[in-house]
Amino acid sequence: MNKADKYFLDTLEEITKKGTWDKNPRPKWKDGSEANSLFITQKFFKYDIAKGDFPIITLRPTALKGAFYDIEAIYINQTNIIEEMHPSIRNWWIDFSFEKDGHHSIGQTYGAIIKKYGLVDKLLKGLEENPFGRRHIIDMFQYSEQVVKPLSLPACAYNTMWTVRDEEWRVYDGESTSFTSGILDFSKNPCFTPSVTRYIDLTLIQRSMDYLTVASINPAQYVMLGMMVCNHLTFRTGVKHQLGDFSHFVQNVHIYNKHLDAAKYLLEEAQTVDEQPTLALNCEPKDFYDHTIEDFDFNIPKGIEKFPFRLEIAV
Repeated sequence: MNKADKYFLDTLEEITKKGTWDKNPRPKWKDGSEANSLFITQKFFKYDIAKGDFPIITLRPTALKGAFYDIEAIYINQTNIIEEMHPSIRNWWIDFSFEKDGHHSIGQTYGAIIKKYGLVDKLLKGLEENPFGRRHIIDMFQYSEQVVKPLSLPACAYNTMWTVRDEEWRVYDGESTSFTSGILDFSKNPCFTPSVTRYIDLTLIQRSMDYLTVASINPAQYVMLGMMVCNHLTFRTGVKHQLGDFSHFVQNVHIYNKHLDAAKYLLEEAQTVDEQPTLALNCEPKDFYDHTIEDFDFNIPKGIEKFPFRLEIAV
């Protein structure tokens, strides 16, 4: 069982056994009834992407292409207009939108915030010019915008933090074939081998997660975002950048009342596949905004069972 499957089952069991029911929920089902949820708080998940850990489960299929198209809309095209998003994800966003000027908008949020404040450009510039700085952050939860545009959809996965680290120095001790690691001055000893790769450790902060729907989608799409940022920096600097650790913190992890039968199925009947799903960029280093879905390879193991439930979205 891979790490993502174990995280998923452990979290699902914790929600069903120890969760708390919310009261007076904002979301409603399409029939107008309250979409109550059973929730737990403050869950943390961590993966070493560089060593082959990926936040992709095998208990059910993960819509990885749709996950990319969300990232494309938010961070590459930087749009809040449904009609400007890829057709395959429009149905997902349309329920959260309202009509304005002849099109459907999710308000001054997500891609609109990224564009208005130039958040991606600032991130890329900062990572290139001051890689070891501690202020590489994208924050889409802008309180002033929520006040001015109250119909805007507040971002769920709203904050990312990015930290660059060099591969550790490898030092030959001069007497044996072993190497030790350390922080040393290469200029003073020719036996020191400097690093050739820079790693970016990425942290995603999420305020709320509809667990059965997006537990695998949200982290996977931000791994894709991290890979594209690394590829851009390799292109711009000539130094190889690679995604290292990916950490994911969620404040409220919940299962909706109409999803409980699906949760029981996943806990008691669904089978895992003994192989790690992976994704990778298959293109040469290039500008961040030039990346497309064709640049990714998705290695999805055979044997992942079709999910026999249709999960209604609470709005």
